[in-house]
Amino acid sequence: MNLSMVRLNCGASDYATELYNYNDVAGDVEMNHFSIDRDRLYMIPVIKEVLKVRPDLFVYSAVWSEPGWMKTSGAMCGGALLDEYLPAYANYVAAYLKAYKDAGVKIDAMSIHNEPLTDQNGGCPASLVSEEQEIMLAGKLFPEAFRKAGVETKIWVHDYDYTYWERVNRILADKDVNSNIDAVAWHPYGTGTPNFQK
Repeated sequence: MNLSMVRLNCGASDYATELYNYNDVAGDVEMNHFSIDRDRLYMIPVIKEVLKVRPDLFVYSAVWSEPGWMKTSGAMCGGALLDEYLPAYANYVAAYLKAYKDAGVKIDAMSIHNEPLTDQNGGCPASLVSEEQEIMLAGKLFPEAFRKAGVETKIWVHDYDYTYWERVNRILADKDVNSNIDAVAWHPYGTGTPNFQK
């Protein structure tokens, strides 16, 4: 197929065979117990094989759910990201990017969160992330955490349907967001079209 881009899941997605994340130690905001050992068994070997065939592959990743202890639900399925754990979530994502980099896989872009406007009714890994939270993460916390971790990964916002273009416009209106992100990730399979009017 000669695909030029691949999307990875940071932790379990709705297609995962089991629920997992990289740090289930509640309150470990500095990510001292962070580990991608599970991915070393499954994900990373496959990605490295693909990179041998296509070394210029653009690797993009997204989180479906942060660890449950960062959420209102206390679980990976359903709930919303808690404000108090925004810095911890940024550290979590930065630790993931650094761990992959150290394992020999450079992740070129990372979205703030997959489908931030749905928790899938608690049926699979998913979380609600508010507009204000996304602005804080994209404009300040992700860039700071990425710099501290020594990773140069592009930041993408939204990662959801065209319907929510007004939310995207409000997020992009923030000057810190505008100066720190590289793209908006859109999902074409849901509702809305790319031909919206302001």
